[in-house]
Amino acid sequence: MQKPQLLLVDDQKIVCDAISLHLEGFYDLRVAHSYDSALRALNELTPQLCIVDYHLGDDRYNGLSLAQEFHDRQNNVPIILLTADRTPSLISKALSIGISDFITKPFEVCDLKNCIEKNLFLNSEIISYNENRENTPSRFIGRSYSAQKVRIQAEKVAKTNINTMILGESGTGKEVLAREIHRLRKQKLRPFVTINCAAIPKELMESIIFGHEKGAFSGATESRKGKFEIADNGDIFLDEIGSLSLELQGKLLRVLQEKEFERIGSNQIIKSQFRVICANNQDLWSQVIDGKFREDLYYRLSPIQIEIPPLRERREDIPQLIEYYLRSPEKNPDQRKISPQAVAALTQKPWRGNARQLFNALDSMIVFSEGRIIESSDIPENIDRSPVVIDQQENTPSRERLSNFQDKINQLETTYIQTALKFSQETNKSRRFFTDIQIGIA
Repeated sequence: MQKPQLLLVDDQKIVCDAISLHLEGFYDLRVAHSYDSALRALNELTPQLCIVDYHLGDDRYNGLSLAQEFHDRQNNVPIILLTADRTPSLISKALSIGISDFITKPFEVCDLKNCIEKNLFLNSEIISYNENRENTPSRFIGRSYSAQKVRIQAEKVAKTNINTMILGESGTGKEVLAREIHRLRKQKLRPFVTINCAAIPKELMESIIFGHEKGAFSGATESRKGKFEIADNGDIFLDEIGSLSLELQGKLLRVLQEKEFERIGSNQIIKSQFRVICANNQDLWSQVIDGKFREDLYYRLSPIQIEIPPLRERREDIPQLIEYYLRSPEKNPDQRKISPQAVAALTQKPWRGNARQLFNALDSMIVFSEGRIIESSDIPENIDRSPVVIDQQENTPSRERLSNFQDKINQLETTYIQTALKFSQETNKSRRFFTDIQIGIA
């Protein structure tokens, strides 16, 4: 089996030798020690991945200049940047030219190998994905490993008719991904129906889902189709599915099993073929454990699960999301640009509200920006504020927040114990050392 070809560029020979020693046997590794020799190597090779040091010992060029040249010649090659500098400005510039990943110096070679494997696998999946899909841009934006993985999963799910559950915090783009799955099905005239289960009162939910006949209840002045009836031969998106009452969950289970139901006030059975795509911003399994969500319905809804990571865990997607949003004539009618410093500052924000919070911040920056260029000074001052999450029933911090807090305590305890043990071992060694000296003197 042919080994993947890699190109390593670092001006320090000792670093190249150490990396080569650990990677030989796994890859066909070629080495260059300067900007010019790297370009010559690129004329002769077609590497599947490049590892580039930021400092190349040349005042004229650095690793980013070389990465830009690589992308101009071979746009699809993933590039890993080796750097001890993780400043916001460097990260923002690196991401804007397409750096795939970072390894911070000093590093363990095993971490580099894991990073190489991850990016090689992802790139092969992306190439296959792009070769077998329509030449239309994805609505789910992001160049990070996790965003690419989510898009690949969406492509695979779109080819099936299996119910799918999308998990992720509020604002991560669950409905955007659901619409992407529907769009990729490539069948015209398939309806896409949405229901926000948390926004509809319990008293109206059954009528909204199943429909009703005229006179079925007070205010029912005409017959209406339900969402499941409208979704025949299409997809129905149930957002915040965990908000459904247990009673309605039981009725929904029967609909999923039989693909038939009755309107309120009617005995006529209506059949409908649909796929359910549902979403929830909390761990639905924890609701099953707490008795708030039916276990049998959970399994019916989630034979496939796709999890969207929060924006703070895929910061490399932020520059692309900003660019995407500012290109919209509706959102940015004057087509204002944004400075690299502002992009770098936004990349470092916590974004507890995820992409939705980022877009809201951009709306504010567009409105209050004085010139044609949006600057760091236009970032809203209250952007880092976030309300304490309170459990509505118990008026106490939510289980998720308490769980995270407990995890932090456990980590601190583990670190403290490890430090104490290490200190104890070093103390014992010192005692033995001085005892040996005393014995020798005696």
